[in-house]
Amino acid sequence: MSTNDPILLQILQAVQTLGEDMQTVKSDIRDLKGDVQTLKGDVQTLKGDVQTLKGDVQTLKGDVQTLQGDVQTLKGDVQTLQGDVNNLKVGQAELFQLSSAIRNAQEFTNAKLEGLTLDVRRVEGNLVRVEKKLEEETLDMRGEIRFLNHRIADVELAVDKLKEKRL
Repeated sequence: MSTNDPILLQILQAVQTLGEDMQTVKSDIRDLKGDVQTLKGDVQTLKGDVQTLKGDVQTLKGDVQTLQGDVQTLKGDVQTLQGDVNNLKVGQAELFQLSSAIRNAQEFTNAKLEGLTLDVRRVEGNLVRVEKKLEEETLDMRGEIRFLNHRIADVELAVDKLKEKRL
């Protein structure tokens, strides 16, 4: 067998091609092994992410339960506030009635005060008239007292003269 044999050449070429193809397959296998390693790393990363997400979900569940408790507390507070509002409305109605009664009493008091004011004005007017009359009468009395004082002085003089004559 010589190297010139066409069948042998074909076989050699086929073996060479197979060798090259094998090299390509080996290279592809190496690339695939690298890709598999990368995918394994990615899977591990994803597993870690999944674990983190599971932890986050548990935390969120706890937060949701806390929020639900807070909502229940707020609902209780709202009911308490509604009761307080109702009490305030009742108190407001009572205050309105009380203020109406006070307003009515104030109007009555104002009417009485107006009547008393009129009475005071009338009494003041009467007092002024009485004072004027007293002044007039006082002036008249003073005049009469002066007159009487003069008469008494005249009588005293006359009495003194009579005493002098008798002596």
